[in-house]
Amino acid sequence: MINVDIMGKLFPDLRTMLVQLAATGVLFYLFRKYLWDTVSNYLNQRAEFLQQQLLDAKQANDEAQITLDESKEQLQRAAHEASRIIERGTNEGKRLKEDYLNEAKQEVAFKLESARQQIEAERASMMSDVQKEIVDVALLASEKLLKNMVDSKADEALLEAYVKDVLKS
Repeated sequence: MINVDIMGKLFPDLRTMLVQLAATGVLFYLFRKYLWDTVSNYLNQRAEFLQQQLLDAKQANDEAQITLDESKEQLQRAAHEASRIIERGTNEGKRLKEDYLNEAKQEVAFKLESARQQIEAERASMMSDVQKEIVDVALLASEKLLKNMVDSKADEALLEAYVKDVLKS
């Protein structure tokens, strides 16, 4: 059988332990004397740098939030202004449409009245011309009657012939 010293393996001897403790103490002393300040300074600078970056990031985030809020407000104002401009344009368009329609109606009414007056004037002129023609016809007929005063039947026939003649021409 194999003889294994378990106690010896679990607990090192006193001399090995003392050497290891002394070596650790020397390493700790050297670290403390030569590296401690440098590492501490580096770690402090690193912490300050990271802290400053966090502060800068927070400040940039706050500024970005303020800018975002201002942008939203400007966008709302712009949208409101755009809707007001559209509404004004729509109202102006309606007003112009009404103005043009009223103007067109007035122009049509004026032209109709002008045409009525012109028709009435032409009608009056035609009536005057017709009356003059009737008078002329009557004068011509009476002149012929006076020239040929023979008898009333002949005068009547002559007058009818003359009226038919005038109506044909």
